[in-house]
Amino acid sequence: MPKRQKQSRPLSAQNKGSVRMIGGLWRGRKIPVLDAPGLRPTTDRVRETVFNWLQGELLGATCLDLFAGTGALGFESLSRGASHCDFVDNNPLVCRHLSTQITALKADRMAASHCSTAQAYLSNLSACPDIIWIDPPYQLDLWSELMTQLQQKPPPKWIYIETARTQDEQQLPSEWTLHREMTVGQVWARLFRVGG
Repeated sequence: MPKRQKQSRPLSAQNKGSVRMIGGLWRGRKIPVLDAPGLRPTTDRVRETVFNWLQGELLGATCLDLFAGTGALGFESLSRGASHCDFVDNNPLVCRHLSTQITALKADRMAASHCSTAQAYLSNLSACPDIIWIDPPYQLDLWSELMTQLQQKPPPKWIYIETARTQDEQQLPSEWTLHREMTVGQVWARLFRVGG
C-alpha cells in the first residue's frame, strides 16, 4: 500500500509501473500505478504472505481498504473471492484512478471508490466489514484517532496494519489479538484478529 509524503507537485495523470495480482481470478493481471511522489504499493512478498495468513477467510468477505492508494490490497482481496471492497483515499486523482481500474476489471458491482479522509469515512460507517486494511502514510500520526473511531464501531473480524519498521508500537485495543506479523525491509506488517 502506498505512502504519500507531502507533495511538492500535483499528481500526474501518467502511470508509473504497475502492481501484479498474485492469486485468484485476476492472477497475473497488472494494475497501473499513478506517477505520484511517495506512492508505493505493498510489495508482492508482503502481499503474498499476508494473503496466505488469511487463506480461508476471504471467500465472501467484505473489505475496507483505507488509504487505498494503488488499491493493491483491496483488488487482491476481490481477486481471491471477497464479495465487496470499499476503497478510500483523500486524493481526487487517486480516487478517479481507482474507479477506472474497478471498471476495467468489471468489478463495479463489488467495489466502490470513495474520495474521503479515513477519519471522515469511518465516522459515517454504520457497519464494519469483515476485513479492514490500514496502511497510512508513515509520517502521519493518525493511530490514536483511528483506534478511537474503530472502537466505537461494530468490530470487524480482521484488521491489517502496515507501518514503518522503525515506528514505535502503538497502544492497541485489548480485544485485538496479534495473529501474525513480519518485517520486510522497512515494512512492519501485522494481522490482528478482533474479538473471539
